[in-house]
Amino acid sequence: MGGRLLLQVAPDTWGAFPLDMDKCSAFAQKSCEGDGIFLVQAQRPDAVWLMMAPPGSGAKVNGEALFLGIHALRDKDEIRLPDGQRVFFSTQDPAHVQPFPGIGHAAFCPRCKQEITDGTPSVRCPNPKCGIWHHEEGDMNCWTYGAHCALCEHPSDLDTEVLWTPEMC
Repeated sequence: MGGRLLLQVAPDTWGAFPLDMDKCSAFAQKSCEGDGIFLVQAQRPDAVWLMMAPPGSGAKVNGEALFLGIHALRDKDEIRLPDGQRVFFSTQDPAHVQPFPGIGHAAFCPRCKQEITDGTPSVRCPNPKCGIWHHEEGDMNCWTYGAHCALCEHPSDLDTEVLWTPEMC
């Protein structure tokens, strides 16, 4: 799944900014005095995101300094920048139709119980604890058929914004 940064854009309002790059993204802050804080997406099937910061920069994840200057980010991690700004990392992406990428073995839709073949328009549940694929094409609108994912309580709306925001903590 992808990643997003949640930044406070106004009092009680958080904006979600997608991280959809494969290479380093400078997370530059003037308070880092030229030493950038970077988010890197590892080249692995699970697309884990890493945060790197120079030792002694003052950057923290969940209140802890980055040991050896690197931290594997998890859903809902709080990033505290050297200037004190709070930023949150989220793995939740809006549900959207995309070609099923194949997973190396047969995959079955949890709603209709039929196989999902490579390239079939499908939706992956955005819930990081679920991630199950559903058909979503023609007469097989398995994702939008019900009010929520067939295996969890995630709403089955398409292209809605991220459900979790920091004020829910």
